[in-house]
Amino acid sequence: MALLERAAEAGAVARLPWLLEALNALFAAERRGRIDAAKRRVFAGFLRELPVQIDSETAEHAWNRPADLAERFRLTSYAV
Repeated sequence: MALLERAAEAGAVARLPWLLEALNALFAAERRGRIDAAKRRVFAGFLRELPVQIDSETAEHAWNRPADLAERFRLTSYAV
């Protein structure tokens, strides 16, 4: 079963910036000519309807383990 189908059926949990990052990816695709504004709106509507719960603990935990891993492995905080 595809990931989007599983998320649509069971729901998913995402980190806090997921919404903005997903929308940014759609705008980037539009700027690069891969999709037009109408398709961006359709895709954004589809993503908006997915049962994605935003992890309310992201902010609380970001200062601990993710910060340690980012520092140790020279990663961005998004990568951990």
